[in-house]
Amino acid sequence: MNKNNLFLCVGPTTKNAINIVSDYALKNKFHISLITTRNQIETNSLGKGYVNNFNTDTFVKFITNKKNKYLSLSRDHCGPYIKNTNNLSLREEINITKKVIEDDIKNNFKFLHLDVAECPSKKKIDILNELIEFSSEVKKKLAKKTKLEIGHERHGYKSSYDQCKKNLSNIDLTNVEFYALGTGSYVKENFQKGSFNYLECKKISDYLNKKNILIKDHNADYLNIDSIYTRLINGVGALNIQPNIAYVENTIILNMTKKFLKYKNYIQLINEVDKEGSWKKWTTKKHNKELKFLLAGHYIQNTEIYKNTFRILKERYDVDKLIKNNIHIVLNKYKYTYDSLYTKRRTRN
Repeated sequence: MNKNNLFLCVGPTTKNAINIVSDYALKNKFHISLITTRNQIETNSLGKGYVNNFNTDTFVKFITNKKNKYLSLSRDHCGPYIKNTNNLSLREEINITKKVIEDDIKNNFKFLHLDVAECPSKKKIDILNELIEFSSEVKKKLAKKTKLEIGHERHGYKSSYDQCKKNLSNIDLTNVEFYALGTGSYVKENFQKGSFNYLECKKISDYLNKKNILIKDHNADYLNIDSIYTRLINGVGALNIQPNIAYVENTIILNMTKKFLKYKNYIQLINEVDKEGSWKKWTTKKHNKELKFLLAGHYIQNTEIYKNTFRILKERYDVDKLIKNNIHIVLNKYKYTYDSLYTKRRTRN
């Protein structure tokens, strides 16, 4: 059972999508954490993120003003070399990570994912323990309640029980809430192509429960209800989603632009995404510009062509309602599955 009443974490993609997720959480009284990478929301002293040009301070203010007790903030993949930098030393990268950690704790983030995946293999445990110790010191100094997530996953990777025990044997787990496990989930384009490793996951979950730690599945997009249910009954305590939310919004924007606006608007949009290049993370189909926009249109949200196109669509058509309804359909799958397994069962008892 999820001990902290948090099951679903959603990566923020656009200001519009954030508003929709917040409305859903409040309307349904369903706890959701907006879990942001540094590329999406960055600490003020280090720049801005691609989501509405927010830095951490402006993002936190925007969310705080919503006064939504069902919406929290968390940090995803916080560690050295996670974000592209200009050939900094390992110590410089660690110090940057500490800036982000301190800023996030100060701003009441619910939990921070400390990710040392890109660090030298022989130094990973030492660096992780250093970051855990630093987080604990900041948390104590500022009298905050921020928890930690550790571990790293790769798309399609399947963690083993023996590996998990070995990885955790020399780590201070006092303040750790989640362990990011390689469950076999694998997102490619707009599909879930992974194979969930349920037997090993259940075994690891039983081991982690004794340490009061929950498994987190980082690549839980595009799942059907059966797949979500299978994860829950085999020990997964929380799920991350993001690409599915972005895909829904990007699809509606592109389809409505193609159908209702001038052809040049459509061409400008798909060419801008093609030039920006973030689509390479999601597909190898370099000649399919329309697919690139569906997968990565949100990365160009701060360009004039994107902002002007979205403004025109909002003025002429009820595009917000269409996007909202379709994102809610995605969120419903996760909420209803969780409720069927936990909330309603508790209510009956």
